[in-house]
Amino acid sequence: MQIFKKYKCIIFLIMTFLITSGTTCVPTDTKSNPDPVEERYLVSGSVRNIQNLTVPGVLVRAFDYIQDADPRLLGETSTNENGYYTIFYMNSGEQVDLFVDCYNADGTLLSRSDVLLNAPRNARIDLILP
Repeated sequence: MQIFKKYKCIIFLIMTFLITSGTTCVPTDTKSNPDPVEERYLVSGSVRNIQNLTVPGVLVRAFDYIQDADPRLLGETSTNENGYYTIFYMNSGEQVDLFVDCYNADGTLLSRSDVLLNAPRNARIDLILP
């Protein structure tokens, strides 16, 4: 017990460091920080046909819908062997109105999702091919 009393200040500092070392501080005042920190977001889901079978190997693109402008491409990937996809994209905290398109090998649009307004950090959008 005597040793604990003698080194309790050092133990306190070490414990404080260990507890806070995994956290990050992000400024919330964008006036003093003109370049907001970008964070990783994702959209994932499956592509299925009308028989409800997943479709592997199709191109999936995620977009940010912008009214009265061309949509902004967020990322793209192909569905895996099980018909699932995951697209990671960077966002600086702005509202993203997310939609996903699916294309065949020659680039023909096969399906388009509805727009998910103010998409969460981890969104799920499943597509059904006609």
